[in-house]
Amino acid sequence: MRFLAVLVTTAIIPLLTPCSARAASPAPPIDAALRTKIDADVRALLSATHTQATTIAVVEGGKIVYIRGYGLRDVAKALPADARTHYEIGSITKQFTAAAILQLKEAGKIDLDASLARYLPKVPHANDVTIRQLLTHTSGIADFVDAPDFDDVAGTPITFDQLIARVADKPLAFKPGTRWAYSSTNFLILGHVIEVVSGLTWEDYVKQHIFGPAGMRDSATIALEADLADMARGYEYANGQTTLSKPLAESWASSAGGIVTTAVDLAKWNEALSSGRIISAADYQTLTTPQRLADGSSSEYGFGMYVDTFEGQPRIWHNGNTIGFDGSNQFFPSQGVRIIALTNAADGGSDQIVAHIYNDLFPAIAAAAIGPVPGEDPAFTARIKAFFGSLLTGHIDRSQMTDAYSGKFTDQTVKRAGSELASLGDPTWVYRGKVDDPAGLKYTYYLQYPTIMLRLTAQVDVATNRFSSMRIEPQK
Repeated sequence: MRFLAVLVTTAIIPLLTPCSARAASPAPPIDAALRTKIDADVRALLSATHTQATTIAVVEGGKIVYIRGYGLRDVAKALPADARTHYEIGSITKQFTAAAILQLKEAGKIDLDASLARYLPKVPHANDVTIRQLLTHTSGIADFVDAPDFDDVAGTPITFDQLIARVADKPLAFKPGTRWAYSSTNFLILGHVIEVVSGLTWEDYVKQHIFGPAGMRDSATIALEADLADMARGYEYANGQTTLSKPLAESWASSAGGIVTTAVDLAKWNEALSSGRIISAADYQTLTTPQRLADGSSSEYGFGMYVDTFEGQPRIWHNGNTIGFDGSNQFFPSQGVRIIALTNAADGGSDQIVAHIYNDLFPAIAAAAIGPVPGEDPAFTARIKAFFGSLLTGHIDRSQMTDAYSGKFTDQTVKRAGSELASLGDPTWVYRGKVDDPAGLKYTYYLQYPTIMLRLTAQVDVATNRFSSMRIEPQK
């Protein structure tokens, strides 16, 4: 669901159910029947998303309790995916960069609340934003990935200065600290801060101070893919055909999305990060605590980590997407379970795979979480359906959007997102509640399709009564 990401602006799914109200519920043993159910669901999703391969892992108590590869990591050579298969993990990389920043903070070399100008005075808006705002996507700096030519130029190496120049003339989208807006530019800048402060390249710093302490012996960066055994090939599906994806030069991804690893090594990373081997317990708490915006509302994003709920349960996680890969790394603290899914397709459906596995593990939680809740406003439901319907035509109703929200989307991105959604068919809408946020009401719906369920969250601006953000993501 690659182009659905363009709809994400200032809101993450709201906390519809108090997380503390549910007691911890450990995962059941993964017996033969459960393995069969998981395998059937994963294979069905691979078929539905035209994904060639995935490796999944379920981790409990720091130990991998189930791991398996499906499909082909290299179609031309008929090479199967397995536990050792390497994948690009895209923006999951951001938590590694955030941890590196915190290590340097602990060493007294970085002040999180200092302006960027202390470290990189020549970067645009350096005097306006802090290191903390870069880590939490509250800087307002434009995202270089949004450029319409990104896929065409991202295979050619680029310098940091050249990349920053591509967004240098763009104003801040908002006053730093007042809103949340995802931008990979934030983390490319942070990678350069690491280089300036440590005297190492970002790649060398990660190798020495992250991979080493975590025991990640099968991890590298995109530039070293050719040297990796069991490296998956990246694919994309379009116009009824699966083809090899275009190459991605590491300089375009780097500290925002440049790591290549295995599900086993990613499981090692999760445990090392949370156990105090990478950063202190206090800084891990900081990394996984949602940033508060200037108005007191929660961004529901920590340092390179989403912090929200799934099926009414607390979740700490991140996904990642490159031109030919898609992955998801999710932790459910109430159940003490981590689920990892790495795929070799641009629209690999990794979030869906994780969601299905979670629901297979905890069917009672899933059953209770997908039904309608009381309090639906029929007039608003009709309004959001009409707005959604305009998107499906490729001509979104901009009169329903705030100027700031509308300005984020070119006609091309709207058409691509609309076409992708329209291809799913007609959904059944399920109202899941609303939250009165200081910035406006947030409404949530589930959109049920034959092969997927999407979660739609829309926020309405108080002053204008227009949509100020919308998020559409796989739910199940």
